[in-house]
Amino acid sequence: MIRLSPETYEQIAAVSHQAARRGDYRPIPGNLDSSLSAALRRQGVDRLYSHQARSLELVREGRNVVITTASASGKSLCFNLPVLDELAAGGKARALYIYPTKALAQDQIRQIQGLELSGVRPGIYDRDTPSDHR
Repeated sequence: MIRLSPETYEQIAAVSHQAARRGDYRPIPGNLDSSLSAALRRQGVDRLYSHQARSLELVREGRNVVITTASASGKSLCFNLPVLDELAAGGKARALYIYPTKALAQDQIRQIQGLELSGVRPGIYDRDTPSDHR
């Protein structure tokens, strides 16, 4: 629970709570780069949550997206899919991900590296990065 100051509390426009529900799934889009689709399937991902598929659509339309869901609900694919799709297709995309902890950054880079996509070269830059790798 986040504690709010009286000033902050007055800025809240709405508060709601939604009960947990079963996952709503969509097929992996047919227009996703074939090497990315294959990599996802190798990792056991044969469908997307509806919020993952919808966020991919919106990003492709040039829209800004905010995802708020529970832990382990697939938020990472919401931002990784558009970037990885562009890179796997030979695009010149670049992405900067900022994580609050080193452990989370390490976990995320392992997931991306595990896809083994050509043209995708993730790296970590933090104070422990050797100067010759910066």
